[in-house]
Amino acid sequence: SLKQLLETGDLDITTRTTAIETILSVGNPDELQTYGLDPERFTLSGKYQPGLHAAALARLLVAGRERDIRPSGDLADQLRPLLASTHLPLRATALRLAGDWKLNSLAGTVLATGRDPNLPVTVRRASFEAMAAMQLPVAAEVLTAAAKQSQPADLRAAAIQSLADLDMQAAAR
Repeated sequence: SLKQLLETGDLDITTRTTAIETILSVGNPDELQTYGLDPERFTLSGKYQPGLHAAALARLLVAGRERDIRPSGDLADQLRPLLASTHLPLRATALRLAGDWKLNSLAGTVLATGRDPNLPVTVRRASFEAMAAMQLPVAAEVLTAAAKQSQPADLRAAAIQSLADLDMQAAAR
């Protein structure tokens, strides 16, 4: 089975990624937790592979949207360290999951990320999407501030898109 192959640790990174993504496409909540969130699954030869983990999180996002399923366990605790990752694609995907899963206990981190002018637009866009998905009470305020004329065009576009998901009238202004 794919799970047995993954246990051997003899797979190259491409094959390992494909095997994990396949399990995440059809797995149950426990398998989604094990193969999507457990950092040990993304450690090869003693080195953590955040790119591989980011790909798995992206697959979790798709599985959740297509199959209305999520991993077992305390999802906020499992995502919290990923939201602080220096690997930006991993961080952005973790933010999107926090939003899709409506993990309101992570709202402070989501909001702080969206407000941080030192982060790239790709990460801030993910936090904007999470804010809108979580329907955070202060999301409109954060998004409106990011959508001001004084902000860079790509940041404004990201903010307006998420604001439209939250409040079409505010986005139109």
